[in-house]
Amino acid sequence: MPTIGIKSSLGTGQDAARGLNPARPISGFDMVALMRLLADKAQASIRHRSIDPLMEFVYSSMTEGARHIEHVPIDCRQGCSFCCRAWVDASPPEVLFAVKCMPAEQRDRARQSVEEACGITSGIDFADRGRKVNPPCPLLENNLCGVYGARPVNCRTTVSTNVELCKATFVDGLPDGFPGLRVWMTLRDSYSSALEGALIYSGLAYRAREWNESLRIALNTPGAEERWLHGQDDFASAQSSPAPAIFDTPMWRSIYEQAFGVPPS
Repeated sequence: MPTIGIKSSLGTGQDAARGLNPARPISGFDMVALMRLLADKAQASIRHRSIDPLMEFVYSSMTEGARHIEHVPIDCRQGCSFCCRAWVDASPPEVLFAVKCMPAEQRDRARQSVEEACGITSGIDFADRGRKVNPPCPLLENNLCGVYGARPVNCRTTVSTNVELCKATFVDGLPDGFPGLRVWMTLRDSYSSALEGALIYSGLAYRAREWNESLRIALNTPGAEERWLHGQDDFASAQSSPAPAIFDTPMWRSIYEQAFGVPPS
């Protein structure tokens, strides 16, 4: 279940256009406002035949939200990439935007590194990826993210308080548990859920799927961005985590209904 605490939808709440502050209560009203904003950006992307309006807003808004918690101590440092071995779920627009932001030369390198990674991880289920099969992300270059400015929501919000526990969790596969922070998980759940709701409303493929396989599809499908903006789901063959669909839960279904009405079945 998401970690965000949904309060009453009454009241003025936060200003979703300026980025939600995860250190403050996030209400149902706030989530409805953010979901509608993202739906507007998704429609703009469809009209302009470009994924940019949607994803640039998602990441700029998240960055503004993160400014509210930048004072919270963390143990993450440049070049630390232990968590870059984890299974990552990413929605189609996150994957397509990351690929789009790569220069042509980097994209050519990525095709090879992604193919090599998929040779190791394809077909390995979620549980085994955490404990037995955990190669580094194929977009890492010298322990630095090759698409840092366009990295997915999950990567942006995997923030640690203890680097040694990160190593034990992501490299050694020990069940000690990732030392994450609730405010960062709240930021993640707010934006990933609002994005999913906006994509459902806009008739776009929305299901978050495994990063390596999704990258391979995006890198090797001609016109992948345009196809997605026309409602195609080229990512359906990629694995997904066993987490239940967000909008099958009563709480999130209620948020969607307040934003847009009854969701499609």
